Amino acid sequence: MATPPVFREDALFEACLTTLRSLASSIDIRLETYRGEFAADAELQLSLRRNQRESFLVRATRTNLSYALAAGFIEQARSFGGSWMLFAPYIAGKIGLHLATNRINYADAVGNCHIQLHTGELLAHVEGKKPRRDETEQSGSRAPGYQLLFAILAKPALLDQPVRQLAAAAGIGKTAAADQLKRLQKRGLIQRTPSGSAILRRREILDRWLSAYVDIVRPSWSCGQYRTQINDPDVLEREIERLLAGRVWSFGGGAAAWRMTRLYRGPDTVLHIEALPTDLLRQLRALPSSDGSLTILRTPGTVAYEGDGLRLVHPLLVYTEMSGSADPRMHEAANEIRDRFLHQSA
Repeated sequence: MATPPVFREDALFEACLTTLRSLASSIDIRLETYRGEFAADAELQLSLRRNQRESFLVRATRTNLSYALAAGFIEQARSFGGSWMLFAPYIAGKIGLHLATNRINYADAVGNCHIQLHTGELLAHVEGKKPRRDETEQSGSRAPGYQLLFAILAKPALLDQPVRQLAAAAGIGKTAAADQLKRLQKRGLIQRTPSGSAILRRREILDRWLSAYVDIVRPSWSCGQYRTQINDPDVLEREIERLLAGRVWSFGGGAAAWRMTRLYRGPDTVLHIEALPTDLLRQLRALPSSDGSLTILRTPGTVAYEGDGLRLVHPLLVYTEMSGSADPRMHEAANEIRDRFLHQSA
């Protein structure tokens, strides 16, 4: 039998393998190119002694792991079966515990890991190591840069349009759009040529968007979270529709997903709006509250409002919001949105 080809390691894979090798000098580790049917990036062969070897399918993400990415990976591992190992630049303690609880092995580039062999002879868990600040800060990593990622994921044809049009769709300035496009091309994530444009590494761009949404994009859009005197979400949303007639706005999150699939909506209402009317909160009798059921986001750009139905944000934005939730039923609904409405984006 021919020897399987050795996987060509890049910086991320080498750093994660270093984390695993640091556990014990007796561990023999070999990373190979994966030739199977699943969406794996490599196959990891690990052994403690000469005649004992275990295999893991490896999935890598090029961004620091978010709950949304973790949830998606857990769902994938469950559907495919087998033993999986997740590689990432950085996995925070709580997310690592979430992975470990769901029997997912992982290693990151800064030294955190969880690995358990089927034989039970090795259980290693390391957490608390954090990346240096300069490793997490990248140029273009503020909200406008990620808004452009969302725009081209949601509507890939925008890559063939002039920068001014792409910037308007993303809700950012022309200069910021041009700079971000140059960075994406330099990293080999997209291609823009006179003969045609394309997203070259869709999954990596999607990982970047999902990872950044909760921590960077959504806070930059936030107008606040509110409690209203209307407890019934259906009644509240009908009132919102009446008050915002003629304005640019749409429902997101569970409110949008319910209208799209009738699967699950949850108790909260997410409202995306181009510009918040000064009297809307007074008319809704809404008060700021950390546990309020109404979230209002001032969402820029045009592509965000191109939903699959009237007053719905784009399905990719619905999927993003729901996959970042801690509610497992939200994840189920998010997967339904992905399967039914997203063909290229997710």
